[in-house]
Order: sequence, then structure tokens, then C-alpha cells
Amino acid sequence: MLIYMILMLGIAIFFYQESKKLLKGQSNLFQEFCTDPVSTKKALSLLRKVFLTSLVSAVLMFLCFLMTKATGSMPKPVAALSILCYGIGFIAAMFQLKNF
Repeated sequence: MLIYMILMLGIAIFFYQESKKLLKGQSNLFQEFCTDPVSTKKALSLLRKVFLTSLVSAVLMFLCFLMTKATGSMPKPVAALSILCYGIGFIAAMFQLKNF
């Protein structure tokens, strides 16, 4: 659980910082999207979607971790919801990227 939370928070922080760099036009990872305002807007939408889903997933897993410590048993629906949240959000972002 802890590794998953750290990974999700790392992904969230990374994509948040990249979206800030993309807004300034200084992103090294998304250089091709810095020139056109329309593609910049679409890329920002994708980055924000991945950022939000990974952040929500990390928070849900943290709640699952707290519940596990409090009750002694792992709440499987909350853990599954956490993983499902990130999975669906990431797949939705990839479909949006396909239609880019």
C-alpha cells in the first residue's frame, strides 16, 4: 500500500510540474505542444486528467491504509476503488490522446 501511495503521489507531482512548465512554454518533455495554443490546451487537459486521477487514487489508498491500521483488516472495496479510479482515468486519458 505504501509503495502504491508513493508511486501515485510521485506521478501526480510529476504531471503537475509538467503542466506548469507547459503553461510557461518551457516543457522539455512536451516541446511539440508548446508552439501551438490549441495543442497546448489539449495537452494540459491530458496532464490534468492523469494528475487528478493519480492524486485521487493515492488519497483513497491512504484512507484504505488508515482503515487497515484502525480496524486491523483491509477494506478491499476501497483499495479496489483506488486502483480502478487510476485505471479508468489513465485509460480515458490515453483514448483522448489517441483522438489528439
